[in-house]
Amino acid sequence: MGVKVNTLGGRGIASSLQLVEAICEWLQEAGIKASDIVVLDGDSEEMEHGGFLVAMGGDRVQCYGTDRTGYEQELVEQGSVGSQLSKILTRRCNVLINVPVLKDYDEAGITCV
Repeated sequence: MGVKVNTLGGRGIASSLQLVEAICEWLQEAGIKASDIVVLDGDSEEMEHGGFLVAMGGDRVQCYGTDRTGYEQELVEQGSVGSQLSKILTRRCNVLINVPVLKDYDEAGITCV
């Protein structure tokens, strides 16, 4: 079970820590073991700057970035866009909950990723 956050902007702009904690509590109340839940983003240091406590292993909710696991070698393509998927997604997650932030891009407009 993955909970995808966005922490690139740091604390105050990142996905809400309180919302993510509530989601993780709800998942545990629904019967999912804490250690089977992973809060993820691209970089562990950015997650810490966003207010998340990076933790791997043990019986608690896991929280770390793809920098700790790497990306799959295979390129996944959709139309003209290609990307490598995080090994957290491909090897740990069978369900993903996205906790996006509203962002502004000069070229693309508004996104929620």
